Amino acid sequence: MKTITYFGRAIDAPANRAYIATVSALIVSLLTSTEEQEVNLRRFVFIFGLLFLFGTAAIVEANIDKSVHVPKFPKSVDQRPEAPKLVARDNYYSPRYLQVKVVAGNEISLENKGGNIHGLVIPALSHVSVIRPGESQKIPVPQETVAGTYDFFCHLHPKMRGTIQILPKSS
Repeated sequence: MKTITYFGRAIDAPANRAYIATVSALIVSLLTSTEEQEVNLRRFVFIFGLLFLFGTAAIVEANIDKSVHVPKFPKSVDQRPEAPKLVARDNYYSPRYLQVKVVAGNEISLENKGGNIHGLVIPALSHVSVIRPGESQKIPVPQETVAGTYDFFCHLHPKMRGTIQILPKSS
């Protein structure tokens, strides 16, 4: 079966022939009837508009990127595993991806080295806090926390986001 490329989209030959036949029939009907010319012109414009609209929608749908970006975590973090440190600066967290080893009494240290007040929300740990410039906090990681990858963010600055990877006890 022969295919034809139309605006980067492959169309098989039978569909192309049907499209050309429809447009040709409309043009012939416009040229043969002078009494109904206005009605036929309206029909032609309406049908051609529908064909154009659906063809454009199909092209747009075919070009949508459906991939998902999954961040890669560093193999080692330059910190003590029992007290991982998260630093809030002006409009970003450092590190953005943090590994935490879950043990009884483990904590995440948060320090604000920026000039703005920042928030920290970690839904998986049921944690919400606000930290002023120069302050630091300790965030407990409960022993029953399930290993996995969890998001954290600043509720005051929407672009400040990151991910915490909580590791199982045996890691």
